[in-house]
Amino acid sequence: MVIGDIPGYGKGIISFVFHIDHSNGSKPPPHRAEEPIRLYSMRFCPFAHRVRLVLAYKQLLYEVVNIDLKDKPDWYLQVNPLGKVPLLEEDDNKRVFESTNCAEYLDDKFNDRNKLLPAAHPLQRAQQKMMVEVIHGKIAMPHMQLILKGADEQNREALAKALDEIEAMMVGPYLFGDSVTFVDLMVWPWFERIPAIEKFRQVSMTSEERHPQLTHWCKLMREEAAVQATSYPADFPPVSNGGYNWFNVLQKFAASAQYDITHVKYSPGPALLLVQPPTGGGSSRLWVGGGSGQISQLQSSNNDNANNCRPEFRRFGDEACLANILNLVNNESAFWFGRDLESRCDSSQLADINDANCYLPGANNGPRRYSILQRLFTVPPTLTKLDPYLTVTYATAAGNYTACGGDFFVARRGVDGNPDNPVTPWLIRDAPTFTLQVEPGKYYTIVTMDAVSGDVLGVVINYPIPEEVSGYRPPYNARNYTVPVVFLVYRQPSGNMQISSRWINAMSNRGSGNQFDLASFAQDQQLTGPISMNLMRVDKDPWAAQQKIETGQGPNFCAYIVREALKKWPFEFIQNMDSTSMDSFLTVTFSSPASSFSVCCADFTYRDSSLKANPLNDAYVGAIHVRDQPSIRVTRANGVGTDRLYTIIGVDPTNPKNALSTPERPYLLWLAINIREADGGLVQAVNTVLTYAPTIPAPQSPPHTLFFFLYEQTKGPISEAQSIDLQQRYTDPLCADYVLGRCLFRIANFTADYNMTLRAASWVTTVNDAFARYWMIKSGQLEWDICTGQPDYRIPCLRPGQLAIARVTDVSPACRLSASFVGKFFVMHILTTSIALWRASYSSI
Repeated sequence: MVIGDIPGYGKGIISFVFHIDHSNGSKPPPHRAEEPIRLYSMRFCPFAHRVRLVLAYKQLLYEVVNIDLKDKPDWYLQVNPLGKVPLLEEDDNKRVFESTNCAEYLDDKFNDRNKLLPAAHPLQRAQQKMMVEVIHGKIAMPHMQLILKGADEQNREALAKALDEIEAMMVGPYLFGDSVTFVDLMVWPWFERIPAIEKFRQVSMTSEERHPQLTHWCKLMREEAAVQATSYPADFPPVSNGGYNWFNVLQKFAASAQYDITHVKYSPGPALLLVQPPTGGGSSRLWVGGGSGQISQLQSSNNDNANNCRPEFRRFGDEACLANILNLVNNESAFWFGRDLESRCDSSQLADINDANCYLPGANNGPRRYSILQRLFTVPPTLTKLDPYLTVTYATAAGNYTACGGDFFVARRGVDGNPDNPVTPWLIRDAPTFTLQVEPGKYYTIVTMDAVSGDVLGVVINYPIPEEVSGYRPPYNARNYTVPVVFLVYRQPSGNMQISSRWINAMSNRGSGNQFDLASFAQDQQLTGPISMNLMRVDKDPWAAQQKIETGQGPNFCAYIVREALKKWPFEFIQNMDSTSMDSFLTVTFSSPASSFSVCCADFTYRDSSLKANPLNDAYVGAIHVRDQPSIRVTRANGVGTDRLYTIIGVDPTNPKNALSTPERPYLLWLAINIREADGGLVQAVNTVLTYAPTIPAPQSPPHTLFFFLYEQTKGPISEAQSIDLQQRYTDPLCADYVLGRCLFRIANFTADYNMTLRAASWVTTVNDAFARYWMIKSGQLEWDICTGQPDYRIPCLRPGQLAIARVTDVSPACRLSASFVGKFFVMHILTTSIALWRASYSSI
């Protein structure tokens, strides 16, 4: 994204990617041929932010010209007589203004790029646009009042109530479904600014407890590449002595580096900086400025972690990135298999395929190889320069996958393969496309390699007329380290190159532990090079772990991934657990029968369903799905071993109401002992000490997380006599009768006294839903307490048949309603108001 260029004068040239404010007296900036789309904007305007989000989401190249709205330049009034932003302008002087018009225009014109509004569904298009107007209408005014008038209780509650209403409108993890839509991008600018308002006003106005679904949506949105590309941190911009201090930082840098920027007019904003020294004065350097405006946060391209291979940096040239890649492939300490590996792993761990931290194929076969080039070549080539740059692009569509017992949704995302952009296997599951600046009449071979296993992941020949000769497969990384994937470019002797079946078979022999002989392949095919290389770092994800299981490659890594996720929970009893013994994966399946009921003046019907607890996904489920005791299945990470005897413990540490749980002593949901594995790993309780009884989240209460732990009884069966008083011995005797034997469970004491070893864990997070409200009212709680705030709730309930009394008796411009309807409405309003006042008085006693 181009923000603007400012030429400097004197000893060198400095080009900035800055936010440039054009005010009265400025000259209109010239059009740049490489950016056919120009957006007139103001950097803090939420309406302009809408258009920047769509441009980024569709991965379009564009230029931003920021307008000083308090002192508009005369030339801009000729561009847009209204003087407003945003305004889109194309190179043929086509112009569109108003944010939603701009967004819809871009979506329709570039409909082959991440379509937002469904062209084939007019009703859905209309519904999305209406939802945008409704949400904007609810949030914009409270938002502005907080900024202009302060965060008094009335303004804070107005925003919180607006968020309540918006949360009730959501129809999925996103505002309008299961993926990003037009609605999400059009309203996100106001949600992004809430943390900044909270910081500015020094108050907290939102919480996960009150708005769990919106909180989850905000987390998903912050992971979107388009949001990350257009966002500002909550503490932006840095301020010093009443003004921005970036210019002082750059002046200090220029002075220390002997560059002259005294003639450069500075305008605030986060910056990328390309410094070109005087002729013969050394190499150019690329710098990025941090949020605090301190000189220590400027990074040079000579630093391995300078992010100079990211696309926005490569705009200034590829030299710094190629130099960085050359350094990385030669560096013997750049990756986890480098020279410090022996200090962390011994030879037995390096050879143990079940070791998630240390296993290294071929580690004990001959001398150790520490760098990427050493791992790819028996005799590493001497490379002094890489050229040209190979652009690697993955177009990842939105999709769902099932792995490690749970369902996952991943939003659409484009991936630029480079060393500074870590990715996961799911995001690169499809073959990439390559872009390479080629010499006329020359052809190239591109080999994709896994630098850890030595496997070939894909081969393309005869580029720029590419032919794939070895089916692409992403690296199934499920271990606790990063796998470098390397792309090597060779020059072919001619076009129409063919590869023998011998080499194709060798390329397909993946996972064998045998290193592909890249040097012999290049020699046999008369290839020159590698003339260029690129690489990217691939982390683990559940999808890769599931692929490992299904293809029989190593242990069940899902168990290891869950073990790592478990330790992220802050509860004291979990932090004190010895999770190193976890070697199995626990599948917890809830089966919910079909049901229909009426609650809070609304009717609900649920189909029968089956849901698995998904410990690796932070999605919430309704209480209706976890109401019945689940079935349990265990899968050993390292295959079937000796028969085990298990205990299952279900707890809820997130229920502090009435001191039912603490971070050290959770609430006990379920306790079953003497459980043996059956066929297929299905486990059945032999002795249920405490039947399953889930906690039900109340309205406006925080989500509840239900944990299930599978312990091995290493000392054999627990006798019937021992089991009689288990719950009394390990729970608080002073708890209320209705939770006696469940509250404040001493799980650490119980498992220690019976010498139990933790083998597996799973959990699910549940929120209040219609069934929870129904259950609470049936349990004796006041309907008013439970239903207040529900959209259909009235006293008395107005059923569909009763609405017939609202008849129109006189059709006229005044549109008067019958006295019967007006009277009934008035009585209902008075009754509702009176009860509300009574409840308020009662609660204040």
